[in-house]
Amino acid sequence: MRRYLRRAWRDIRRGESIDAYVSITLAAVLTVLSLVDVVPESWTAAVTLSVLALLATGILGNRYRLEVIQDRLSRTADEVLVRTLPADLEANLEKGSEVWFVGASLNRTSKNYYALIEGKLQRGQSVRVVVRDPEGETCDLIVRHAYRALSVGGVRDEIRLALSRFCSLQAMAPGRLEIRVIDHHLSFGMFAVDPDKPNGTVYVEHYPYKISQESLPKLVLCPEDGYWYDFYRAQLEAVWANATPW
Repeated sequence: MRRYLRRAWRDIRRGESIDAYVSITLAAVLTVLSLVDVVPESWTAAVTLSVLALLATGILGNRYRLEVIQDRLSRTADEVLVRTLPADLEANLEKGSEVWFVGASLNRTSKNYYALIEGKLQRGQSVRVVVRDPEGETCDLIVRHAYRALSVGGVRDEIRLALSRFCSLQAMAPGRLEIRVIDHHLSFGMFAVDPDKPNGTVYVEHYPYKISQESLPKLVLCPEDGYWYDFYRAQLEAVWANATPW
């Protein structure tokens, strides 16, 4: 009995199965009061209808939860691992109060989203950036992993160009744009929007090895994805913690 009571209390604290426990409580109280002839007959019908309404609500809630589970189980690999990031990426970056950019060079990102980042800083929002250290020893790995012919000097120049753009943005709002560099090989790039909030989103692009395709596969994750969202969120923190302020 104690085990059932502890489980019931745990469910209530989590906000789960509240309708079922309220229904059981109402039914039990109504039964006891009816036996001692305390409840007027006019109350019985009203309370009974309330209990039925709560049970119906619980049934609908369970049905919706089952539909969500079924939808997730029926998703194919092409729905989980995508080839292109969603069309609302820029809008999501725009509205986020905290945005992270992680990548090997972020040269295109610094160019394409320059005005977007500028607007965010002007609105008092925060941005974090992590790129490969252009003075580090691992820039040659970008060249060795790339499909097209690259030079280490050219890679370093691309990273420095991106950093110069970010630094010019940082000068507008020194306390709201943080820049770090990391001298480790990155097998993926990431964008994150409000990663610590319930409505956060993490976008991941895995870098290919010696093939002509662009960064694939891509993933879009939100807190409802559970383990994998937490996994990439931890990766984001690990990269940041092991990077050096620029």
